[in-house]
Amino acid sequence: MSTSVTQHGAVIALPADRGIHHLIADRVAAEPGGLAVSAADGDLTYGQLWARSSELAAALSARGVRPGDRVAVAVDRSAALVVTLLAVARLGAAYVPLDALAPPGRTAAVLAEAACAAVVRGPGRPPLPDIPALDVTAVRGRDGHWPEPAPFDPESPLYVAYTSGSTGAPKGVVVPHRAVLRLVISPAYCPLGPGDRVAQLANPAFDALTFEVWSTLAAGATVVVLPAPGRVDLGGWGEVLTRNRISALFLTSALFDLIARAEPSAFAPVATLLVGGDTMDPAVVRRVLDADPPGRLVNAYGPTEATTFAAFFECTPETIDGHGRVPIGGPLQNTWLCVLDDDRAAAAEGELWIGGPGVALGYLGRPDETAARFFPGEAVPGADGAGPWYRTGDRVRLRGDGVIEFLGRVDRQVKLRGFRVEPGEVEAAVLATGLVSAVAVEKTGDGHLAHLVGYVAGAAADADLSAALRDRLPEYMVPARWVRLPALPLTSTGKLDRARLAAGERTAPMSAGQERLWFVEAAEPGTAAYATPILLRWRGAVDLTALSAALTAVVARHEPLRTTYRLEAGSPVQVIHEPAAVDVEVRAGAADEAGRFAAAPIDLTTDPPLRCTVWPGLPGGDLVLLSTHHIAVDGWSAHVLLADLATAYQAAAAGHVPALPPTEIGFSGYAARERSEAGSPETASRVAEYAARLRDLAADLSLDRRPGPRSPVTGPRAGTRYPLDLDGPLWTDTRELARRLRITPFAVLLAAFTVVVRRWSGRTAFLLGTGVANRPWPELEELVGLFANTVPLRCEVADAESFTRLCEVTAAEVLTAFDEESLPLDRLVTAVADRRSPLVQVVFSFQQAGAAPPAPWHSADSPDTGWAKFDFSVFLEAGPGGLTGHVEYDTARYPRDLVAALADGFVVLLGAACRNPAVPVAELPHSRRPVTRQAPAPLDLSSQALARLASSRKEPAP
Repeated sequence: MSTSVTQHGAVIALPADRGIHHLIADRVAAEPGGLAVSAADGDLTYGQLWARSSELAAALSARGVRPGDRVAVAVDRSAALVVTLLAVARLGAAYVPLDALAPPGRTAAVLAEAACAAVVRGPGRPPLPDIPALDVTAVRGRDGHWPEPAPFDPESPLYVAYTSGSTGAPKGVVVPHRAVLRLVISPAYCPLGPGDRVAQLANPAFDALTFEVWSTLAAGATVVVLPAPGRVDLGGWGEVLTRNRISALFLTSALFDLIARAEPSAFAPVATLLVGGDTMDPAVVRRVLDADPPGRLVNAYGPTEATTFAAFFECTPETIDGHGRVPIGGPLQNTWLCVLDDDRAAAAEGELWIGGPGVALGYLGRPDETAARFFPGEAVPGADGAGPWYRTGDRVRLRGDGVIEFLGRVDRQVKLRGFRVEPGEVEAAVLATGLVSAVAVEKTGDGHLAHLVGYVAGAAADADLSAALRDRLPEYMVPARWVRLPALPLTSTGKLDRARLAAGERTAPMSAGQERLWFVEAAEPGTAAYATPILLRWRGAVDLTALSAALTAVVARHEPLRTTYRLEAGSPVQVIHEPAAVDVEVRAGAADEAGRFAAAPIDLTTDPPLRCTVWPGLPGGDLVLLSTHHIAVDGWSAHVLLADLATAYQAAAAGHVPALPPTEIGFSGYAARERSEAGSPETASRVAEYAARLRDLAADLSLDRRPGPRSPVTGPRAGTRYPLDLDGPLWTDTRELARRLRITPFAVLLAAFTVVVRRWSGRTAFLLGTGVANRPWPELEELVGLFANTVPLRCEVADAESFTRLCEVTAAEVLTAFDEESLPLDRLVTAVADRRSPLVQVVFSFQQAGAAPPAPWHSADSPDTGWAKFDFSVFLEAGPGGLTGHVEYDTARYPRDLVAALADGFVVLLGAACRNPAVPVAELPHSRRPVTRQAPAPLDLSSQALARLASSRKEPAP
């Protein structure tokens, strides 16, 4: 690499009459039996890939596709996608990948500009109007011959990639074959060869696909289509990469950041890990390098206009230490980099220009924009032979050692989730709706928490603005949060004062519980896994004005109800907003609509943590839905919230200003104090001692004794609930037994449940989790926030001992666990063992509800959101009316009839145990409900059953 003012990588001769498909043909001829693609829809050898692409190319040719045409590709990540790209390339046409997540309006705009001759459509993708469509799965077995273009011109376009445009419309970057040849031939940034397995993770509309497919196939390696990132638990990536034998991988900076924080050693199996799409966090890079790093960790930089990658920097402890930024490094092969000032003179700090055969042809149908960004070779003095140049708009610094650092954008373009976004395009779309008089769009947050905020002058509702934009823009370009202002702030010269737009918020570190939940949510955005809805049935009609005033008072009192979350300088933080009025949304509809709203996700980076929706005029009283999130409201907090709301509403309804007393400490104050204590030697010692009590217990706890290993699931998963009804007399018996034994009712309930687990799992010793309030200081009892913690309990069931003895042993274990209620679960997981299975898979929680103040509603329920946080969880709450609860379970793990039998067995066993606690545990009765699936019934451990087994000389069940 040259280290002069104009840098260039190795200069390698590129073929003058060949395209990327010719390189693939060479590989087919050399090793037709080599594995080209491995995917869920089938594996393909190079010979099979070539044959399948021949069939599809022939079918497209029969539809009239000719060299130079453009073909829309609406095929999701699969082997079929690779077949489609190769078929279009062999025709001499250019493919236009369509984003499956883009709104119909944007897709229509892309298709109108691209003027595609045909569309190839894959399974699950909707038809596109007015374009001949070809189903990629329906062309097998057809004649695979057609006239191939010859001679071939490498300047022929290979694909058109659409990016955000500052004029208010997407613009298509036309990338020729020679640009892709530059990327794939002799790639020092990521050497590949036969036997390598390269992950395919990118959205087909994202130009990282160019590296994942063409670099891989040109090298004779294998394209491995991995599961979508959202379907892999953050802690499971190491297993996925190992199982698929991935040797090269590209990740967006945001996804790299998430995985590295959850499992920094996940990348150990990978020979080369490329990271790009945004700036890398040096702290996260060091974390990976200090763990079990990949063979090479590379920061890969490049705009779409320079064909995926233009510069790279290999991260090592030596190259990272002492620097506040991860550089973009130096040029790829056949690539020139030059730093110029506004007068196009060489400078140590200025705008980065990229030159060479990797530069695209320009923007489709946009000669003015092309002329403003793309320049001939002579445009840069002293860079003879560099070929065309692209002016990036990126501000960089050339270090003394010749390494280039990225500083920011010359213009306002930003990166979101690996996509480039022009805020001007978003602003133009907002104004085009006619809903506001002025708008400014800004990016806030870093990495995977980066998002757009729209500051608007006007009274338009947030939902109306977002809905109007979704018809015009892809989802990632729709501002995630709206801020309404009387007018946009201006400087003394009349220009927009962007520094004043984000006033009125402060940041603070997250608590350990918030951070743990934030990482889980970031891995599965857009789910309702941790939604905490509260559904109130009002006594008659709601006074909407009083309800809004009451909610405003409650939100003002409790910080977490006006807090969002984002990444700042590589660290997750709370963003605590100033109190503001809470709007109440009124909807007309049936009561079942409330259930659907209850399962709506809450975006932690942007959404208000408390939303209120009212369905008036329903029989039995109005319905009021409070939509909250577990990161702000745990079980105890829900009671605090409702008590405050009842007090404030009654004051407002009586015509008074609802004034709630300030809390003694804010949640952010608790989080700061908790963090301070968490780093103490005393806490480290407590974690080590408690972990030692758990380390010998088996990791995987299955309640159906299903044989064989299973993939560990450590995050939320699809689930549902099964009701648990314990009648009043049973609750009375439970409390009476607890009184006689001088233990808590919780210990009696838990002891009964451990017997059920013993029966269904076949184990005598195991771990259960239990939820604890974790409010060690009196001043925390009146706060709303996420204090609750999950503590692992060591459970041992001796079949011959009495239920009384089991209760006493269980009570002692509960006391030990509750003494350590503040120990973070993630630290215990790490301390117990470095294993794939989660520490806690089955949870049993109990809550004693206090006396509630008079309320304007006659019922409060927590609707089922369709998610489960663990494999199997039992939630019980004791109130004035007795004991109520439910089982929340993973529907992929356990069938409903098994759950019903298990739950029924718990109720039956608890009743028998309370009536006769002196009986041996093995003699307590089983469920009265049959199980119709193949899973085994619970173990019968009674003396009669054991005698029958002994007499028949059969081995006992496992």
